[in-house]
Amino acid sequence: MLIQWEEIVSPSIRRATPDTTSNENRLLRNLLIDSSPDCRTQLLQAQIKHLDAILYTHEHADHCHGIDDLKWMRDKSPIPAYGSHITITNLVRRFGYIFSSNHSFPLHQTILEPHEIIPFKSFYPLDSNKVLTPIIIPIALDHGFNTQVLGFRIGDFAYTTDFINISKQAYTALKGIRWWVVGCLRREQHPTHAHLELVISWVEQLGGVHMTYLTHMNGTMDYNELCTELPVHIRPAHDFLQFEAEF
Repeated sequence: MLIQWEEIVSPSIRRATPDTTSNENRLLRNLLIDSSPDCRTQLLQAQIKHLDAILYTHEHADHCHGIDDLKWMRDKSPIPAYGSHITITNLVRRFGYIFSSNHSFPLHQTILEPHEIIPFKSFYPLDSNKVLTPIIIPIALDHGFNTQVLGFRIGDFAYTTDFINISKQAYTALKGIRWWVVGCLRREQHPTHAHLELVISWVEQLGGVHMTYLTHMNGTMDYNELCTELPVHIRPAHDFLQFEAEF
C-alpha cells in the first residue's frame, strides 16, 4: 500500500526529487506500507521514484522480503522505517546490512533507519511540517498464536491485514473510518486470518464505512464472483487501485 500526500514546505528544506511538483514550495510525499517480495516491480510500474518513510505491519516474509529492493529508493539519507519493537528487532537481526553502514566499504550505505512505535500511540511519520504531515495511529491486532501485528489509521482511512480478532481498543481506534483496506484471506475460516463472513460482520458493526476493500486474498477469491455477490460498499482490491481519503 502506498500513501501519498502533498506538503507545502519552505524552499530551504525542500527535498529535490523527481517526484516534486512544479510548484517549488510543494512536495509530494510517499509512504509505503510493508516491503512485499514484489514491491520493486509494483513501485516501478507505479512510477514511484522515492520513498519518504515505510511502515511495517509485521516481520513475516510476505510483508518484508522485498526489503533489499528498497536500496534504489534511498535518496540522500536513510529511509525512516517504523514498526513495533518485535518487528524492528527481527528486521534488524535478519537484515542488519540494511540498517547499518560498513565503514570499510564506503559504497555500502544505511538504507533504512529503524524507529520503534507503540500501539495506539499516535506519531508523525516525518519531522517536517507537522501541520500538513498526517498523524498515524498504530493499531495492535491479533494474528493468532500470540502473534501481534500493527494496522494503521490515518484520518478517515485504515489499513489492517493479517489478523483474526479485533480487541475493544482496536475497535475504538477504527470507529469512524470511511475507507478501509482489510485482510480477507478466503471464504472458509482460518486460524490466523479473517475470512469473508467475519470481515462483512466487522463492516456492519463499525457502520459508516464508505468503502471497504478486501486484500491479502488467496486464489479461491475470484474477483468477478465477489463483485457480483458483495454489497457495493465492499469490493476486492486489485493492483493499482486508487482512492482519495481525508487526512
